[in-house]
Amino acid sequence: NVDSLIARENRMGWCMLQNDHRIIYKGTDSIAVVGVENSGKPPFPDRGDLPKALQGTDGMFKVLLSHDPTHWRRKVLPDTSVQLTLSGHTHDMQISLFGFSVSKFIYPEHRGLYLEGNRGLYVNIGLGYVLFPMRLGAWPEITVLTLKKGNNKSIQ
Repeated sequence: NVDSLIARENRMGWCMLQNDHRIIYKGTDSIAVVGVENSGKPPFPDRGDLPKALQGTDGMFKVLLSHDPTHWRRKVLPDTSVQLTLSGHTHDMQISLFGFSVSKFIYPEHRGLYLEGNRGLYVNIGLGYVLFPMRLGAWPEITVLTLKKGNNKSIQ
C-alpha cells in the first residue's frame, strides 16, 4: 500500500516530493530539488506533473528526481530547463555480462551518465530486483554525486 509507505516515511521525517520541490540554501546560493511521481511509458502510469513540480524554481539550478529514465527525452528535455535529472527503474535488467545488458535495447539511457548539451541524466541501476531475487553482473549500485558551483548553470 503506497499510501501507508508514504505515511511511514513522513513520520520518519522524510519529505516525499510528489510533483513538488524543496529549495536548499547555502549562503546566498540555492538549488531546487524537484520530484515527480512516476512518469513512465506504457504500461506504466504517467502521474508526473512537471509544470506543477517546477513552479517557483525559475532561474535556479534544478535537480529532478524522476524514476523512469524515458521521462528525460519524452518530457524533461523538450519541456523544461532542468539541468540534472536523476533516475533509476532499469536495474540494468539485473543481468550485465562483460558490460553488456539487454536493457539498452529497451531504455536508450539505461545506466550511467548521459549528456545533452549542458544538461545531464544519471541512471542508477539500483540495489534491488524485480520478479527474480538475483543479479548477475549488474552489481547493486549506490552513487555519490558531488555538485560544485560553477560560472554557469550547466552540467560538465
